[in-house]
Amino acid sequence: MANEERVHPGLPDEGGLVTNTYDRRQFLAHSAAAAGGAVVAGALVDELSAGPAGAATHGYTLNVGLISEQHRPFTPDYANMDQSGFWYGRLVYDPLCVTSSDGKTVYPYLAESVTPNAAFTAWTIKARPKVKFHNGAICDARAIYDNLRADYSSSLTGASLKALIASITLDEAAGTVTVHTKYKWTSFPYTLAEQQIGFIAEPTTLGTHYSGLPIGTGPFIANTWNYNVSFKATRNPVYWRPGLPYLNAVVLQPIPDDQTRYTALTDGNLDMIVEDTGSYLVKFPALGGGYNYVTDIHGKLPYSPSSNCIMMNCKKAPFNNLNFRKAVASAIDKVTFNKFIDKSQSAPIDGIYLPGTPYYKKPPYPPFSKPAAASYLKKSGLPKSKWNFTLVAVNSPIVLQSATLVQSFLKAVGITVTIKPVSQAQLIGDAIFSQYQAMTWSQFGGVSPDTNYPWFSTKTGLNFANNDDAKIESAMLAGMAASTTAGRVKSWSFVNDQLGRDVPYAWTDRAVIGVAAHTKVQNWKTFNTPAGKGVLQPNQGVMFCTEIWKTGP
Repeated sequence: MANEERVHPGLPDEGGLVTNTYDRRQFLAHSAAAAGGAVVAGALVDELSAGPAGAATHGYTLNVGLISEQHRPFTPDYANMDQSGFWYGRLVYDPLCVTSSDGKTVYPYLAESVTPNAAFTAWTIKARPKVKFHNGAICDARAIYDNLRADYSSSLTGASLKALIASITLDEAAGTVTVHTKYKWTSFPYTLAEQQIGFIAEPTTLGTHYSGLPIGTGPFIANTWNYNVSFKATRNPVYWRPGLPYLNAVVLQPIPDDQTRYTALTDGNLDMIVEDTGSYLVKFPALGGGYNYVTDIHGKLPYSPSSNCIMMNCKKAPFNNLNFRKAVASAIDKVTFNKFIDKSQSAPIDGIYLPGTPYYKKPPYPPFSKPAAASYLKKSGLPKSKWNFTLVAVNSPIVLQSATLVQSFLKAVGITVTIKPVSQAQLIGDAIFSQYQAMTWSQFGGVSPDTNYPWFSTKTGLNFANNDDAKIESAMLAGMAASTTAGRVKSWSFVNDQLGRDVPYAWTDRAVIGVAAHTKVQNWKTFNTPAGKGVLQPNQGVMFCTEIWKTGP
């Protein structure tokens, strides 16, 4: 077995943490498991070795139904990657690192190794030799450097990187790139595994000028993109992992409507679907013996699911009033919400971590109580004429149902809500430019809590709720610097508690993701590094298609 050293040593089973999603979708970071504890001072190293194909067969096309379409340019520095976006990304790009199946370890992938200095303020990435982009260009240290510099300069990803990274340097002779951080950062490799900046694109495609198909080093080559209909990628015949991939092609079809997507699977028009709606997840067991499925409803997860909520703009009236925010939070009956919206396939939440995980300590978040909501409204000092706001919601049936139910909860305590349906693209734009009072939102799930830093920081410009809390900023930096489980738990538990005091989010339920596939689709619940180490798959409904095969058309 190849030597493959971990960033984190073996840790106790820890439960969940953090990623980032909009309207049950992900953006900029895709994370999905718990991590903590000391980081070894040695390098992450992976030696290339071809695994046996076993019963795998080459050929056929995999047709997958996803929830949303992606924006262009689809490059790591400018793509608004949501959950579906990581499907696209993992087809055509390779990430520098990947997360282990238990979520407690990071392995190098496209990178040959990732090595910290003794202070954990410099991380050196060594390029894997002889890897080529789809257009024949070499993916060397210069290409990795160009990508990270583009991410650093991007108007989309740059703010969060500049808050944490001092500089990026290149040593072409050594074939390495070094990321110099502003603070001690013991778990930085999770960023290379779980955020879109870990993907490496052919450098000439970076920036906003590029309008062609994405070009990476990945197992599949972008072939056609019929926007809002399908994205087709064909087998990379010279992929750097010998013998892979098995499939001839993968076709991703963005189908926002749950019924249409589900019916396309049962009618045989799709081989696999991703689902995040309770009324359809509850149908999975009835699919029968011709299908396999997995959901993150039951059991202990290797990650913390995203948190669904009403995000409130703390810098816009009436949400610049803490007591008004508390009134909204207190008025939402999360138990009823779960039964009605999720068909009991989810669970009420009061923060970004689930009970039973190490980062959860009952936060001081307002529980459901109509009398308490009335009391908070009185304490707000706002006249009744100001007890109203516009709620921006994605124009999809399930999201509008959710918004309408919240509207009824708030009406019961005297708050008037006007629902404004918008496209997902507009929702994201409104969040980025702070052009909203409140909106339906889903975010904060994943592997390492560090990946939440951009969303709660006072320095990144990505704190969409505009909850500028210096105590949270300090706690996050302390958690990122911690080299023990106890240190991480202390810091990130405080972040969760402080969110419960600030109330920038009125929590509703946890996001639940499921994947269902026809039985002719094989090996989709596992993925391995070149050295045979298991990788987290599915990762909140996202997977690598590299080792998937089909037994028939």
